[in-house]
Amino acid sequence: MKRIISACLLAAALGWAPAARAAVLFERSLVVDRSVNIFNSSHFDLKFVFGDSFLTPTNPAKLFDGAGVSPADIGKVFTSDASDPAFSTIVSRLTDGHDDYVKLLFTETSTGRAEQRGWRESGFFMGHSNNDAPDLEGSVIKSIQLRIDGFILGAPGAATNALSVAPPVNVQMTFSVLGVPEPATAGMGALAMAALAAYTVRRRLGA
Repeated sequence: MKRIISACLLAAALGWAPAARAAVLFERSLVVDRSVNIFNSSHFDLKFVFGDSFLTPTNPAKLFDGAGVSPADIGKVFTSDASDPAFSTIVSRLTDGHDDYVKLLFTETSTGRAEQRGWRESGFFMGHSNNDAPDLEGSVIKSIQLRIDGFILGAPGAATNALSVAPPVNVQMTFSVLGVPEPATAGMGALAMAALAAYTVRRRLGA
């Protein structure tokens, strides 16, 4: 009986592992809107900057640097993984346990006019961690994705006030981190599956 239970425990753990490798560790929606800039085109560059300061970080790490977007890119997914030279630096920042800054830059390619959005990591990753870490500390990150869900850019109006001539901007995105959960979470998942398997075997043998 002990051998059967041990086999069930091993099978449960092995069966859980592939799913963990493909897990979505974190996901949130992002929106850029309410622009006061007057944009002349529909082509933009976007990037995320991770650093120790919002305005002038001394150690900036850039994610999706040089990615270009337009209204035609709805549904497009940008991915950073081990093939991206900047990926290891980004992963280090997102798992170091420090409450650093996350800045999203949305810049018109032709003019350099930019919209910025920013958070502390504890705010950006709010609700993710079970160990009170401000970021994804303890997780094994396999890839980071950004999906363009919506892109509305209106034409400039004829008014003279700068606020009223700014065309409506609404860019909707989904930011996702994929990988293996922190060890405590992973262990709990495997243990629960193993316990269920052992309980089922015992009931059958006792019947």
